[in-house]
Amino acid sequence: MTCTLIPLGGVQEVGRNSFALDVDGKIIILDMGFHLERFIKVTETDFPTKKHSLRKLVSSGALPDIRLLRKRKKDVVGIVCSHAHLDHVGAIPFLAKQFSCKVHATPFTAHLIRSLVKERNSNVSVVEHAQKSTFFIADIKIEFIPVAHSTPQSVVVAVYTPNGIVLYANDFKNDQTPLFQAPTDMTRLAELKGKVKLLLLDSLYAPRDEYSPSERIAQEKLATLIPDLSVHRAIIASTFSSHLYRLQELCDVADTLQRKVVFVGRSLAKYIDAAKNAGVIDLTQRGTLLKYSGEARRFFAKLLHPEEYFFIVTGHQGEPRAVLNRMADGLFSFTENDVVVFSCQTIPVPTSIKNRKILEDKLILKKVKLFTNIHVSGHAFAKDHKVLLALLQPSFVLPVHGEPNMTAAMKEIVLMQAGSKVVVLSVGERKTFS
Repeated sequence: MTCTLIPLGGVQEVGRNSFALDVDGKIIILDMGFHLERFIKVTETDFPTKKHSLRKLVSSGALPDIRLLRKRKKDVVGIVCSHAHLDHVGAIPFLAKQFSCKVHATPFTAHLIRSLVKERNSNVSVVEHAQKSTFFIADIKIEFIPVAHSTPQSVVVAVYTPNGIVLYANDFKNDQTPLFQAPTDMTRLAELKGKVKLLLLDSLYAPRDEYSPSERIAQEKLATLIPDLSVHRAIIASTFSSHLYRLQELCDVADTLQRKVVFVGRSLAKYIDAAKNAGVIDLTQRGTLLKYSGEARRFFAKLLHPEEYFFIVTGHQGEPRAVLNRMADGLFSFTENDVVVFSCQTIPVPTSIKNRKILEDKLILKKVKLFTNIHVSGHAFAKDHKVLLALLQPSFVLPVHGEPNMTAAMKEIVLMQAGSKVVVLSVGERKTFS
């Protein structure tokens, strides 16, 4: 009996997370995300409604390389999703229909996937499982283990194989004091000690030799801004659309300032609607939602008293087509008495760093006051990785979700742990465990 892992993406890169796990001839695909930078690059000039665009999206590395499974499509029995970030589920509307199987996810992630699929007019069957649950796909046992990540109902996925557990911890964070969700279930993870054959571990912040702060720290950072924010005319905040709990914290700040919340952007609308439909949180009760660009344009054209509002908008990474960039380009009339709060970190990849600097320079030229990095990461740092590795004592560790410098740092961390071996793979390269 053997177990073979085939990365379809997500190794030596940030994004495109997707891994095929062959368990005695039956294949489970863990996540199916896109690579944001490459996806934007392709779709800016070739929007993916054209017939040849799917092929181009795959060949460019924007989507997982399902060509690797061309002769094994009938063997794929399920697609299992860890959480609702697009670098983990964004490729499902494009690729899942290539396989005759169902997608499995927690309720919030499932609702987000259905929204994405509907937008593409695709047809994908999504099955919901509780954040803490065990179920079977064919005869393969799958366990969802709760993790307090930066989007609701995230999980570490355990796949039980005859050769031991394959544990998919991508993305992982050990937050024991989160604000609005259950803490990461380290007790359950500890029970897997010595049983994990292969651990796939998120490497994004492996170079940072510290612990990742709790989401409570982000709440405290926002609270300290309230006196400064109160003296400004327009207040604009931007964070990850998927970070529903951070959006709730921003709404709480707006309430303290007695300002009306306005959410602006399609991505925000998708996640807010998914959270409401899944019964996680209803932010539609906290403010007005402007989903489409036409709605936003009309609203800002008629706006007379921006000092009455607290705007939460898309575009924190400086994305050229997102709302905040369009505001800086003339959608909104900024003054030197306005403030922009970036409740996020810049994703540590070249395109995001470049785009964010361009956006900040535009705002600085308009003399807008900026508050940056009002945030804590949803990812583990090096000391968190060391705790997890000591807890699990896995036989093998594959560093994933990181560029070469990040996965190299993870390799050094693993080598410090007695008994664990590092596996380094490229997309398409196979590793068999017996």
